[in-house]
Amino acid sequence: MKSRYITPVVTIFDEQGRIDPEQNTQIYDFIKNHVSGFVVMGSTGEFFSLNMENARQMIKTCSEFSRGDMKVYAGASRMDVNESISLANYAWEQGLDGVMIISPYYFPLDDEAIFDFYSTIASQTPAHIFIYNFPERTGYSVSPEICLRLADKYPNIIGMKDTVPDAFHTAQVINTVKKNIPHFEVYAGYDNNFAHNILSGGDGCIGGLSNIVPEFFASWMQAFTNDDLLAVAQHQ
Repeated sequence: MKSRYITPVVTIFDEQGRIDPEQNTQIYDFIKNHVSGFVVMGSTGEFFSLNMENARQMIKTCSEFSRGDMKVYAGASRMDVNESISLANYAWEQGLDGVMIISPYYFPLDDEAIFDFYSTIASQTPAHIFIYNFPERTGYSVSPEICLRLADKYPNIIGMKDTVPDAFHTAQVINTVKKNIPHFEVYAGYDNNFAHNILSGGDGCIGGLSNIVPEFFASWMQAFTNDDLLAVAQHQ
């Protein structure tokens, strides 16, 4: 069985609270030989604390790692949709493989508002987009049906990170979207849902613990590659 593990990398700051490019590069070097890729400026990367200048700096720093088999993505989540579009375009220009975008938080959105938000972005950037569903932070969930509508209309919406404790929702996304659009990628957002995701037909996990022990998750992926379900269970 194929599986992927993508690390939502931490962001390293210096003692003055400024981004430290050298230390961040060391983190990328630490994980790059163990996982399938990484994403900067996810929740673990504290996207919410970075201004636009900082965000562009992070994209520039990680862009040199977007080569070969290593997939490199950037979070482009902003409360201002125009800033999300700007970051998505910049990441694409810098050669990254795509962006991950959470929908607006604080005020809950209904399905049509969610659809309009991602439509606005996808229609104004060629960048590959992952929908980032995190209802514990946004106050609402992106439904499987909305995912299907978006992916069907916009070819550059290529996947979802589904950060939900209940793996049933992720299984619904897999069954609803991948059945119709097989190349649509569905990732768990919690490390402990990795195995369930793969066994349900998903693509893997975008999980923060791989910042710390990336070799453990490399071993877990290898267990899936070997179809060794006993080893898969032992890693769980």
